[in-house]
Amino acid sequence: MLSFSALHQELDNSLKDLPESKIKFWKYVELIVNYCDTLGDKIHDLQKDALALSRKLNFKEGEFLCNYITQYQLLLSTGSVNEKVILNNEALIQELKNDENALTVALNLNAYVHWFKGEYETAFKTLFKIFQLNLKNENNFIAWVYYALAIFYVDTKDIPSARENLANAKQLFEKEQCDYGIARVNNAQATNEIHLKNLQLALEHLRISEAIYRKLSHYTGLSRTLNDLGLVEKQKGNTIESLGYLKESLNYRKQLNHIQGLITTYTELGEIYLNTEKYEEALNSFNEALQLIGKNGSKQKKIRLLKLLYVLNKKKNNLQEALSYFEQYFEEQNSLLSDETSTNIKRMITSFEKEKSDKIAEIERTKNLELKEANTLIEHKNKEILDSIYYAQRIQMVQIPTEKAIAQMLNKVRKL
Repeated sequence: MLSFSALHQELDNSLKDLPESKIKFWKYVELIVNYCDTLGDKIHDLQKDALALSRKLNFKEGEFLCNYITQYQLLLSTGSVNEKVILNNEALIQELKNDENALTVALNLNAYVHWFKGEYETAFKTLFKIFQLNLKNENNFIAWVYYALAIFYVDTKDIPSARENLANAKQLFEKEQCDYGIARVNNAQATNEIHLKNLQLALEHLRISEAIYRKLSHYTGLSRTLNDLGLVEKQKGNTIESLGYLKESLNYRKQLNHIQGLITTYTELGEIYLNTEKYEEALNSFNEALQLIGKNGSKQKKIRLLKLLYVLNKKKNNLQEALSYFEQYFEEQNSLLSDETSTNIKRMITSFEKEKSDKIAEIERTKNLELKEANTLIEHKNKEILDSIYYAQRIQMVQIPTEKAIAQMLNKVRKL
């Protein structure tokens, strides 16, 4: 694997010889989105170049998208966000409606913004909006939309829908030869299988993603895979192996200052320490995660952490602190995904699926109607052609003398 500086240089070199065009701009965007969490501050060089290129090309949508991505990354790294830049969906559509790729990327990122903030219905609606706009692009930009949907379905415990969307994403990533996308899909598929305790299948997916991440020198992806390998070993009861993978993942995530990843790995480490009655190590890990969550605002991770802190303090017989954490857990849990919210999401998904089904039926009906009209037109044209042929034959028959007439004419000629 390349070092961080060597990776940065290689990405720069991959863009150097490309002509200044929108193709080069979208290459910038792809690298920025894929490597922002691996390169950290060094990604700003690529962002500045992409912004300068969009201005040089007078590509207003591209310039807007660059600024939007900057704010999105700010949300990931600090947990804070400029609400004037992270716009609502309709405003995004108006700003970017003239470029389908820019619109798809921005709405996809916006869905994640809503998800991080706990606005789950809006997050789903944002992704559905992309499909409802009937965009023509069928590339890795749309593949990332399928991927985001899959992640949201996992969080709402709808594994069949998650699998379906991951399959859609994988198909497009393979078509576009997007190795990073293929690695992310395999990583997500592994997560699903870990939940279902299909550990061997999970390992197969993780080995694929690990190989791709190492080839791409993608440290963030590799840290994600190592974390999941730790979860597999934990479920298999291999505590030492699990701690080894998780500590290696944690080391990468510290170097990257990857807040979301650090929260996850500290929590996983703490749970192992808790289960092996190493309470001080567990408390240290949980406190590290809790401090980071304060900056990040990830509600789902916070809920899990509060529950583990409740269990830890209960085992240590710190009943007052246990009660405090349980009350926080209960409050956050109720605000996370209430029954009403879950029902609304299911209703919205059902409505979207019905709309999609109706559209497919309408397309088929239109196709059948067009086919029927085409057949009628062909039949009409065939009749016209046949009538013309028959008419020509009649004229020919009139103009060409019969055999009897020819014989009579020959007899007359002989008598002369």
